[in-house]
Amino acid sequence: MENFATRVIDENLNMFIAALLVQREVGGNLNMLLGNLASTIRERFRMQQEVKSLTAEGRISGYVIAALPVALGIIINTMQPSYLKPLVTTDIGVTLVKVAIGLELIGFYFIRKVCKVNF
Repeated sequence: MENFATRVIDENLNMFIAALLVQREVGGNLNMLLGNLASTIRERFRMQQEVKSLTAEGRISGYVIAALPVALGIIINTMQPSYLKPLVTTDIGVTLVKVAIGLELIGFYFIRKVCKVNF
């Protein structure tokens, strides 16, 4: 069983194998042990789903904020193409676009980092 646990990386499986090994050493009611373990695993799964749902708003906000400058650029370019032309035809404009893309990527990275929860 320990070999199986090293090959399959899963925290719930590790908890299950540890409980079985302790039960084998110490003894006791296996039915109660497995029932409690199943309840614990179900509760962990429920909590993970709850955390995912609570952080969904932040993740969606990150995607919207990341897409907003691109969408506005497309809309402005469609309505008035000459307005954004200096951003792609001049050296300073290209530099500003590169900086804006870099800052956008950094912001998106931090938003994803804040919304990510490790279990």
